[in-house]
Amino acid sequence: MANDSDNKSSKLHPSDALMKVPSFGPLEEADCSLCGSEACSPLVVQHWFAEDFVVVRCDSCGMIRTNPRPTSEWKTRFYDPAFNGLSEKMGREFIYAPEPDRLPSYRRLLRLIMSRVSPGSRLLDVGAASCVFTGMARDAGFDAVACDYSDDALAYGREHYQVPTIQSPAENIDTEDASFDVVTIFHTIEHLPDPLAVLKELHRILKPGGMIFIETPNYLPHSLIQTKFQFLWPIYKWLTKREHGLPWVPFDHYYHWTPRHIRKALQQVGFEEARPEHILGYRSNTKPNLVFWVAYVGYDCLAQLIHWFTLGRWDLRLVLLASGRKAS
Repeated sequence: MANDSDNKSSKLHPSDALMKVPSFGPLEEADCSLCGSEACSPLVVQHWFAEDFVVVRCDSCGMIRTNPRPTSEWKTRFYDPAFNGLSEKMGREFIYAPEPDRLPSYRRLLRLIMSRVSPGSRLLDVGAASCVFTGMARDAGFDAVACDYSDDALAYGREHYQVPTIQSPAENIDTEDASFDVVTIFHTIEHLPDPLAVLKELHRILKPGGMIFIETPNYLPHSLIQTKFQFLWPIYKWLTKREHGLPWVPFDHYYHWTPRHIRKALQQVGFEEARPEHILGYRSNTKPNLVFWVAYVGYDCLAQLIHWFTLGRWDLRLVLLASGRKAS
């Protein structure tokens, strides 16, 4: 029994495990994907891997990004399990293995999608990783296909969920025009160096009238709580598990989204009805702890009220959900 306890305590939280990964190479400057502007102003600096990662705001369109940022070669090595050793550090059999506490959130996402798209529709899950959501969509009646650049991740999905897969980068998916009714891209777009190119590609593969659903961390709470709602800072730190700085690591997230910018990006590539979505207490089940659940749902209710009373101007919800529809 003591051995089990020791093994459990030796497992590292993902953010702690990341600190033990070696630096992979130099950083590079990059212009804004949304408007192409080079000019930017610094917002936050975080120190990782003997590097200062700077989060900046585009002086032209306001989009927030990490600049300078890791190169593509740097990121490829970072996501190589054989190199980074994250599976062992985090106590996982496989780095892409699904986390069971995410399943309730996936079910809520499916209910949202099924309220807009009929089961039986063809669905592409981009950035599918272990393919757990793809498998759940298939079980819910969708003709679901997983897409990821990692063959290791897709092999895991084929073995455990028996779903069809496409190994392609999100910017250049190996499929025909207008071949899917719905595209999902969950916690992926923030990792991509050119998100506008990815959204254009997803628009290409959707059928007329098809829908896209996006999930990504919301940067706006970090900014608003520091400037206008300081009394929420202790709760915010606890919910995001960070004592200071961003609730995610800036070297791994190239772009840091807000509702305004995700809507702008969707409209820029041709999506109609681009809008933020909301599922009350959406991620509250990710921690099996009653106190955490009450705090999360309470915070989410307060964030929703602020969103309503400010007519969408202030959005403190931690997770950003958004959708758009391709013109018929």
